[in-house]
Amino acid sequence: MASLDTARPVSARPALPRAYLFWLVGTRASLLGDAVLHFALGWAASAHGGGTGALVLTAITVPRTLLLLVGGAVGDRFGARRVMITGDAVMLTATLVLALVGLRLGASPWLLVVVAVIIGTVDAFYLPATGSMPRRLVGKDQLPRALALQQAGGQIASLLGA
Repeated sequence: MASLDTARPVSARPALPRAYLFWLVGTRASLLGDAVLHFALGWAASAHGGGTGALVLTAITVPRTLLLLVGGAVGDRFGARRVMITGDAVMLTATLVLALVGLRLGASPWLLVVVAVIIGTVDAFYLPATGSMPRRLVGKDQLPRALALQQAGGQIASLLGA
């Protein structure tokens, strides 16, 4: 008769590196902000009619689609961290300009379209750079877990942002 004391110990997985967890929290917070901003732009544009709303949302998607491969090449050439930091700085600046100009002059369609193009362009460079970071921050054995957390966090941010 086997006793309970002879049971095999459960091996604990090593924790993900602290640098990865900080990066993950920061990028998921950034993604949440992006989702809120996308929704807000579409909402503000819809006040000018459905066509304007569609134009603003399209102005985010088209540059992102057209420039995604270029964004990946730039990230490879200049470094993912540099591209991500630059992208965050541009997004912060664009958001502040949108808030200040929108407060003073209102959310005109041209302002919304210009900001949407900026967002789509930044996303085209930011997405490939951020996609390469998990393999840079975690070991090969932890990569599946790190990618699963990244994907789950992204889905949660997208859901909560809208």
